[in-house]
Amino acid sequence: MHRFVVSFGSNLEAEAHRTLARGALMARFGAVAESPFVWTEAIGGGDQPRYLNGAYCFHAGLDPERVRSELRAIEGELGRVRTADKYAPRTVDLDLIAVDGEIVHPDYHQRDFVRKSARSLAPDLP
Repeated sequence: MHRFVVSFGSNLEAEAHRTLARGALMARFGAVAESPFVWTEAIGGGDQPRYLNGAYCFHAGLDPERVRSELRAIEGELGRVRTADKYAPRTVDLDLIAVDGEIVHPDYHQRDFVRKSARSLAPDLP
């Protein structure tokens, strides 16, 4: 079994999408721990709502690529539309941040709120 830490972000009906994302993760991976969530200003400019950000942690016997694929499927099910603007508003953004204590996503190092959320679930992370 591997330990996966996944970041969550939403600025379109964020509270509802937080609940839906957790339910979808539980349906696919079983028990899911949840970090505290915080509101942050949108990154990348533009006039858009603030983001609700946090993280989830779960254990699964899958490889990281399969987990990434499942995360993209959940995003699609919850109405995420990917555009050329990576900072566009979104219903849900689920990024694989860490696997078994190893950081696998650059946002971990660039965004304090990602680190805080991830470390609340996996204190061994750098």
